[in-house]
Amino acid sequence: MRIADPTRAQRILDAAARLFGQHHYHEVRIEDVAAKAGVSKGAVYQHFKDKEDLYVALILHGLNRLHDRTRTKIADLTEPEARLLSVVREGVQFFLAQPYFLELIQRVDISRSAAHSTALDASRTRFLDMLVEIIEQLNASGRWHADDPELAALALMGTMRETLRWRGHMADGLPEQIVHLFLNGLRK
Repeated sequence: MRIADPTRAQRILDAAARLFGQHHYHEVRIEDVAAKAGVSKGAVYQHFKDKEDLYVALILHGLNRLHDRTRTKIADLTEPEARLLSVVREGVQFFLAQPYFLELIQRVDISRSAAHSTALDASRTRFLDMLVEIIEQLNASGRWHADDPELAALALMGTMRETLRWRGHMADGLPEQIVHLFLNGLRK
């Protein structure tokens, strides 16, 4: 993404989010994004190299907002269980409020360039590191134990993603159910 007028770039990202949320990737044209943002097609290209670049920038922008909001929410929480629930709650609320995001991420996972892979992997690593830190705190509390905190964090990220894909319409109590299942497993 090239640096230019940040307010215009934000308008373009907001317009792209709405359009990609309503239509599949191949149905959205740069012209549509420009019209929705109230800018010229050339203005879009001042900020983004092509449609794929805009698409990835949209995802990174959203994930960065989610990460920052989540870090702020857990900053004052001392109990690792509360921190874990807050992370899951923020993720669930974010993806339910913006259901197109799961589809956007899945599409980029399938067809992404090396440059985009690096940026997306860095964003995912920030979330993974946050969860690993919390799982290590759970281990330190003596109330829970995960032999491999990173594997546990990856499993939780996968659980959240697939639960939202298949059960997102059943949002009531979903974060609590996910955390309960994660912490307690399938014990009888």
